[in-house]
Amino acid sequence: MNVVNSVDLAILNTAPTLQGSVQQMYSIKFEGEDAFLCRALDVGSIFDVGNFFSIPESGLVRNSLRHAVFTNLADPVGWRALTRDDLSRYFALPEMVERVYKSQTLDRLRQEGVKTHHLGAVHPETGEVLSGAGVASDLVLIREYPVVRPVATQFLGSSIFDYHEYATARSKVLALEHVVRLGVAGGSWLLDQYRDLKHKGDESAAAEFSSYYGLGEDVAAWTALPSLACDWATKFEHYDRHLDLQEVLHISGISVSELNDVVDLVKLCTVRVEQMFSRAGLHLWDLKWEIAVDGSEVVVVDTMDQDSMRITGVVQTGEAACHVHFNKQSVRDYYRILHPDWHAALGDAKEISNRQATPGGFITVYNDGVAAGNYPPIPELDPGFASLQGRKYRYVLDAVQGQAEPGLGTELAREEVEFYRARNALDSFIKRNAATL
Repeated sequence: MNVVNSVDLAILNTAPTLQGSVQQMYSIKFEGEDAFLCRALDVGSIFDVGNFFSIPESGLVRNSLRHAVFTNLADPVGWRALTRDDLSRYFALPEMVERVYKSQTLDRLRQEGVKTHHLGAVHPETGEVLSGAGVASDLVLIREYPVVRPVATQFLGSSIFDYHEYATARSKVLALEHVVRLGVAGGSWLLDQYRDLKHKGDESAAAEFSSYYGLGEDVAAWTALPSLACDWATKFEHYDRHLDLQEVLHISGISVSELNDVVDLVKLCTVRVEQMFSRAGLHLWDLKWEIAVDGSEVVVVDTMDQDSMRITGVVQTGEAACHVHFNKQSVRDYYRILHPDWHAALGDAKEISNRQATPGGFITVYNDGVAAGNYPPIPELDPGFASLQGRKYRYVLDAVQGQAEPGLGTELAREEVEFYRARNALDSFIKRNAATL
């Protein structure tokens, strides 16, 4: 590893400039640039509720994985090694492979690597900014890009967001979460959305939805997509709102040609990340990217860790191959399986908030409901389950760095299966996570 420079860690004793749900960000100057020193926390956030649970040492592991991923993406040598055969695993048709292989986007990556906001990991004792592989720290240094948030307002009695100021800014973090999908994971939005359309009896909409992802008449969990596919959600609204393609272009605030370049970029970055995990015996199903623009320059920003992607290991359970999540989805499943009344309360609060245009969004409705005794309070995460998640997070980092203990991933997956068996909830867990052989 190389020492780029150093930062003064005394700033960590002051109040953070920005307090995110899972990280603290301190504004500093680094080599004349506006930058943030980011400290990842051991807390977690799901269902748009905010951080309410903790996974031991997850902050250190998440930022260390983040550093490993961004270091890999920035290296043009790896991009030059990407072949047509490599791409054929991710794009079904030869003409798709050829288009991506000869694209201006990939040509640029072969020469320059990916432009990211990541400047390096930061040594937790000395403040040295470190580049290269094998770094472990809960601190990273990133360039600052403007965040121009839409303004929550009212229009004809409905709650909406005004994107005018955002749209006119030339340098900004795009107000979009770019999700790239490699397959249909159990518990994913893709599967839930398809089932919801089928349940409503909207066969034409279900068929159109399935066709967009290159799937057949039925969308089944734990199946691969024929080609990488993208979908999008809002980033700066009260909760993630999935968007149609016209809304994506409108909210992006960039031209359609620039947006097409962004799509190629996030798909190619997904290919490289998937290669990192597949070599470690892990399955990547989908992941979330965030992008900034600075004039005509496109930059990959935000985190890229276990909270941003869906990764599984496989363990045999009877007649089925059971996919055990090595990311935050395990916690989502925990609450859906063991605390379904609480999960249902969040859904009810979101529906009421949308219908009544509640100021502050659904969380206000939920908190009021808890105070009135109509909704259950947030349940605690079982400490043993939290400890298991911490060990799984560490395994992902060790596996990517080639340091994982052989067979440990399978042991950890079996331990999660046994956790649900001990609570008489194994059938529900298998229903969500098993693919019948």
